[in-house]
Amino acid sequence: MMLKITHREEDKATAITPDGKTGMYFHLSLENTSETDVARNCCVFLDSIYDEYKTINIKPELVEFKWKGLMMRKADVPPLRHRKFDLFHVFSEEKQLLLGINQFIMDWGGHIRNHSFSIYDRWIVNLLITSDNFPILRQSVSIDFMASPDKMIVCGEQR
Repeated sequence: MMLKITHREEDKATAITPDGKTGMYFHLSLENTSETDVARNCCVFLDSIYDEYKTINIKPELVEFKWKGLMMRKADVPPLRHRKFDLFHVFSEEKQLLLGINQFIMDWGGHIRNHSFSIYDRWIVNLLITSDNFPILRQSVSIDFMASPDKMIVCGEQR
């Protein structure tokens, strides 16, 4: 039984804020490859971020990513199914990538500067996923806006 992070080209959605800003949300999926076990109380954490152009490793305060369509910190993933979480979003007017941190369970105002990044850089986002009944998963995801759309988000190997 195993969890893994995957990305599909269709894992994105248009966003419009109440004040009229337009942008795009980009999602990843946490997949449960077990045929029989529900992955209980899964939580996706930001472990660290690496800027490949500036060769800087950033280890921000531990924060949780938001599950798509949910406001809770943890979620179950049934056998042979997946659940999406917000990796990041970008608004057209701004040249910043904002990580999909769960602002419903934390003081977002104090973290927004620490979790927004230039879209002109190439980022490696290192994730840490916990579950009550599965081993801890560590996996990296590459984000590169200069790459072709099908290569913009690439899931790395599990660590």
